[in-house]
Amino acid sequence: MSLYIITNRENEGKTLNERLNELIRVSKQVDILVGFFYLSGYNLIHKAIEENPELTMRILVGLDVGKNEDLLYEFAYNDTKSRSESVEKFFESIKVAFNDEMTDNADSYKLFQKLIEYISDGKIQVRKTREPNHSKLYIFHLADKTIRPGLFITGSSNLTKAGLNEQQEFNVEISDFGFQEAYKFFSDLWNSSIPITEKQEWKEKFIRILSQETHPGKSVSPVEAYAYILKTYIDSAIPKHPVDEFRKLLSKNNYTVFTYQIDAIKDAISKLENHSGVILADVVGLGKTVIALGIAKILREKGIVIAPPGLVNMWEEYLKQFRMRDDWEVFSIGKLDEPLEYVRENPEVSLVIVDEAHRFRNPKTKSYEKLYNVCFGRKVILLTATPFNNRPSDIFSLIKLFQSSKNSTIDLSPNIESKIARFQSEYSKLLKIKKYAKLQKKQDELVRLYQEVFKKTISSIGKEEINEVEERIKKLSKEIRRFIEPVIIRRNRIDLKENPRYKEEVGQMSIVKDPIGKFYELTKEQSEFYDRVINDYFGEPGKFIGAIYTPYFYREGVFDNDESNFEYLSQKNLKDLIRRLLVKRFESSFGAFRNSVKTIMTNCERILEFIERYGYYTFDRKILEEMDELEDDEVFELIEQKLAEGLNGASKVDRNSIYDISEFKKKEEFIEHIKHDQELLQSILIEMEDLKLTEVDPKIETLKSTLYELINENPSRKIIVFTEYRDTVRYIRDHLSQEFKLLAVDNDLTNELLEKIRSNFDATVKKDKRRDDYNVLVATDKLSEGFNLARAGVVINYDIPWNPVRVIQRVGRINRIGQKIYDELYIVNFFPTEKGEEQIKQREIAETKLFLIHNALGEDAKIFSEDEEPSASKLYSKLTNYDEIERTAEGDKSPLTIAMKEFDNLKRLIPDIEERISNMPPRVKVSKKSEGNENQILFVKKNNSLFIIRYNYATQEIEDTLDLIDVLSDIRCDANCRSNKLNNRFWEAYNKLKEHLKSLEKHTKEISKNERKAYNALKTLLNHPELESHHEVIKLLIKHIETFGGLPEATLKEIERIGKVFENSSEISSREINKLKERIDEIVNQLGGKDYLENVQLSKPKIEIMISIENTR
Repeated sequence: MSLYIITNRENEGKTLNERLNELIRVSKQVDILVGFFYLSGYNLIHKAIEENPELTMRILVGLDVGKNEDLLYEFAYNDTKSRSESVEKFFESIKVAFNDEMTDNADSYKLFQKLIEYISDGKIQVRKTREPNHSKLYIFHLADKTIRPGLFITGSSNLTKAGLNEQQEFNVEISDFGFQEAYKFFSDLWNSSIPITEKQEWKEKFIRILSQETHPGKSVSPVEAYAYILKTYIDSAIPKHPVDEFRKLLSKNNYTVFTYQIDAIKDAISKLENHSGVILADVVGLGKTVIALGIAKILREKGIVIAPPGLVNMWEEYLKQFRMRDDWEVFSIGKLDEPLEYVRENPEVSLVIVDEAHRFRNPKTKSYEKLYNVCFGRKVILLTATPFNNRPSDIFSLIKLFQSSKNSTIDLSPNIESKIARFQSEYSKLLKIKKYAKLQKKQDELVRLYQEVFKKTISSIGKEEINEVEERIKKLSKEIRRFIEPVIIRRNRIDLKENPRYKEEVGQMSIVKDPIGKFYELTKEQSEFYDRVINDYFGEPGKFIGAIYTPYFYREGVFDNDESNFEYLSQKNLKDLIRRLLVKRFESSFGAFRNSVKTIMTNCERILEFIERYGYYTFDRKILEEMDELEDDEVFELIEQKLAEGLNGASKVDRNSIYDISEFKKKEEFIEHIKHDQELLQSILIEMEDLKLTEVDPKIETLKSTLYELINENPSRKIIVFTEYRDTVRYIRDHLSQEFKLLAVDNDLTNELLEKIRSNFDATVKKDKRRDDYNVLVATDKLSEGFNLARAGVVINYDIPWNPVRVIQRVGRINRIGQKIYDELYIVNFFPTEKGEEQIKQREIAETKLFLIHNALGEDAKIFSEDEEPSASKLYSKLTNYDEIERTAEGDKSPLTIAMKEFDNLKRLIPDIEERISNMPPRVKVSKKSEGNENQILFVKKNNSLFIIRYNYATQEIEDTLDLIDVLSDIRCDANCRSNKLNNRFWEAYNKLKEHLKSLEKHTKEISKNERKAYNALKTLLNHPELESHHEVIKLLIKHIETFGGLPEATLKEIERIGKVFENSSEISSREINKLKERIDEIVNQLGGKDYLENVQLSKPKIEIMISIENTR
């Protein structure tokens, strides 16, 4: 018996691939029985098939093919199927196998049409066994039968690249024994099998699937590729979810059902399923609350709402209205211990809604730590109209409430820690260069920062470098927005007006008129005093020193250029904040300013007395951290409280906050500067009294006349007066409450007060429940978030809203979609000017004063964009142009609106385009002519989100943080755009893009600096025998850092502190050890207990290449 063993091993003879090619060339017929028909196996033997024109090949397939993650597998159906069912299963398997990574190469594309030709003309015949068959058999009927009729090979090798060539197998070739038996075995199976390619109907379908539903066979035109990308992007933003029940509930409760809200509900549910969280960031007035309720209602899960104190009752009413009260509880943002305790006692709570979530931007605070612990392991819906404020860290903190930073689903890379760190580091450097570019003494540092960011050498920072910095800031902001796109839903009014899906339904919205500027006239003396306060007293630099806020300066004798020191920087920032707040309160109302000046002056007096009596001074170093979440209005109260705590007894103050005056290098200057500030503030109060600014206040008088004018014009139209400060609310109330039906909201929102606001100003209240006890509402910005005040038609900004977002928030209270009461809505601003001047001159004076304030406020004023050069006239124009305000605050229209408009236009021009792109296989490719850059763009889907990677042929660089708008000009084309052939350059670039994609997908173990410190501390704790009983919970925290990440900074700092206690102390009392054990237990319990990580699912999302588009000249 002649027997030849084939193993594919090196130095052990031929591979099976080599032997098959030899035998196919000399055979008139080849019969193959294998698990399945794979393109990678065919590619290896195609040349021998082509060189043998007389050959017939019969391939009998014994199994079906499925895919698990990235791996193909063969399987058998155990249930009995009809012939037609078996054929359909075979076709499904063909789609799976032929659309796999193994077929995604140049060879497959070059040879594919020939394969279809062979199947079409019968050279290759394919059948499917009726019963599952795992055999591997290759039978060769030799053309020259003089020596023997044929031979066969059997063993372990499937018809794949791996089976024929790459992996070790065991096969035997037998030539003179058993040939007829092997052929009979095959023939019996063949004769009883399902004839896929011999029945015309099935053959045509097979060829249609190969040519239309597999990427090597599918020919895609450039315009089809363009339409496919647009459609995919739109479908990912508007997935299909059943919402009919909620539509009916909305109608039943007299809500207008808007498609844009229903679409957001569908999108949010998809985002929750894929990413465990969503940020609802539509601009104010578009109904985020209704969207959140819709999501919760459809998901039917037990949940909680965390909302500002003033909105708790509103949420409770909504839950009752939508029949959700039994499964939901509402808690106040100010009492986070309550929801934390509630979720610990009710582990079945699986959904958390956080209203006004931007209040939790600072990850260093205890309140953020508590919210993180509430949200951990649950689905989270965050509501905020201002998700991205000043720093990248703002939005990242919110995302970490529901996303693992080590196993993220929102980016192509699962570990997003390094990307977040890069964003934050680069943003800080760029901002510092821009801020201090004109300071000569900082040039060396700025040059170093510039070189770190741009990787090129310069000698100084000039205009060209500043332009580069501004462009980089824009680019970085865009990258960040793209990074968060998978979990954010944000539309503005431009989107609703222009999106073809929404514009007809939304209909005619109220028109917001440009703000009206009302001048209040100061006497010449008052005007001069006004300028002195802003420019001379509290400008930068100004006469106000702020010594009580900067004790570190005097202790160390350092007054400048020590910004690497945290304590120096914190106190410098605090002093600057106080200075800016005094300017803002002065512009707000003379009453608010007077109260603040008195407060600071009193503090100066008390501190001087305290120092003289005790010889030290206490100053809470954590004050800035606590202030981060406060409104301007609350800052002074906090500072006064902290100073009072220090003056009332050092025992209540952290010992690190005690400053011993005897250790001060600049002791005398410290005392002198406090006295200087005290005297300055005293003189300001005297000047105010002499000028009678609070007795006969020109601004109050202008407000009074404006209110009379507006009420007389339309008595039924109500008016909202907004200010940032409670002192100003009280000041207005004291002056005007006798003359108007005025409701002032200057304190906590009690149930009684909330009812007054709702019944008098809320348009959603039924008409029989409405009241008209008040027609003027004076309030702080506590009412600019979440409240419906649409019975009013005018918003008066009593103090200048330096942040355009504030204006949009305030106007959003009266500009509600679906609750149009007035055709036109009005905004009134108040500007200081001088009495006795002509109108043009009055405006010039107002512009000058506004610009003085703008300069004094620095980065607190957000009127101008990064690339604008501020000027007095531009400032006035921006404050009185609503389109400018809206554009600055809300940004441009969303990519979704642009995509829908583009796709709508394509459908008009090419009516059958949607049908042409249906059933598009993955990994399709197209090359087209382009007048722009030569590049190749890869579109990838992960968790229903679209990602874009671009390879630039000229620079050979790859970009992977792009959005649809970035590449729209590259992919946009019409029906006349023609395809190119895919050449070697295409495949070289395509393979580079795939390699880059694989590098992004790899799991890395990077951890942040703070995590590293806590991680090391935990490792230290494991080495202490005293903590042996707590090893399991310590290991749990280590696992959290390693595999999940995202622990709040307050938690990490606490872990680090515990570690240092054990590391630095040679002997610790048992009492101290027990305390530390209790603290470790507390940390774990607040996260959910000793098994809290077991309930967290760390998924491995599927990443799929959709399409690649090449642009060539």
